[in-house]
Amino acid sequence: MILFRVHALSEFDYIIINTGPHWHPNLHWGPNQSELELLTAFKGAMSAVFDYLKRHTKQHQRVWIRTTPYGHATCSQFKEPQQNPIAPSRQPGEYEWHLFQKFDLIWKELLLHEQDDSRFGVFDISVMSNQRGDAHSKPNRDCLHTCIPGPVDDWNRLLYSEIMKEII
Repeated sequence: MILFRVHALSEFDYIIINTGPHWHPNLHWGPNQSELELLTAFKGAMSAVFDYLKRHTKQHQRVWIRTTPYGHATCSQFKEPQQNPIAPSRQPGEYEWHLFQKFDLIWKELLLHEQDDSRFGVFDISVMSNQRGDAHSKPNRDCLHTCIPGPVDDWNRLLYSEIMKEII
């Protein structure tokens, strides 16, 4: 189930959306036969979300779709950022990390059709965050979420930069 707080949309000038890590094979999305089924359900749901946003986002508001960095299997092995990160290999314990890039691509394709609409954009933090196998909050228990301070602080600095570009 997607929890989208539509009642609060008008309260914010800057909105960031990300849903990728919360999509897993589940009977909610269909008979649970294939990844294609999951991707089709994701595209349908995100199309509905985006259609809602297009109708209800005001001209002064800015919405970014944040990309989804993948986790790092056995993340305790990483002691520093990697120049060439190891992509998910579909092993047990990696959940659907290998699909995150496909989820991001679905959003990018939706946004491509609205590229002249300045209200919407992609906030791409995956490339830099995928290099941070060393920054997970609970090594080998949670190899998806990251520590604070850590990459999320960099995301905030980048977001601040994006907002300042709009203001200046």
